[in-house]
Amino acid sequence: MKIKDLPKIERPREKLIAKGPGNLKDKELLAILLGTGVEGKNVIEVAEQILQKYPVKNFLQLKYEDLLKIKGINSAKACIILAHNHPSGDNEPSEDDLEITKRIIEAGKIMGVDVLDHVIIAKGKAPYSFKENRLI
Repeated sequence: MKIKDLPKIERPREKLIAKGPGNLKDKELLAILLGTGVEGKNVIEVAEQILQKYPVKNFLQLKYEDLLKIKGINSAKACIILAHNHPSGDNEPSEDDLEITKRIIEAGKIMGVDVLDHVIIAKGKAPYSFKENRLI
């Protein structure tokens, strides 16, 4: 099954935004970092397979060279999700938010790091996702 075929609330990235990292399984957190699966396996299946071979404690201690030997991980898999809060309660991005996100994306391209999303948290409001609002 493809990730896009899952209900939105069961997709790792959307679940992270809605429920926070403490409510995700290790395989879902790893799936977010991996970003994509491999032919015949979605990203959650790849993450699950990696964690079966390398339990979290062992996986976190692997060297970069060892990570690159794992099917489903390559040097292009580096990615980040930006997040910050707006104490004002306004979850809309400011001009500064837009500009810094643009600059971080540009820097990421130079370093081979994808910016998957930028999330703004504001008290009493749903998180604002740059990706969902097509700003990334």
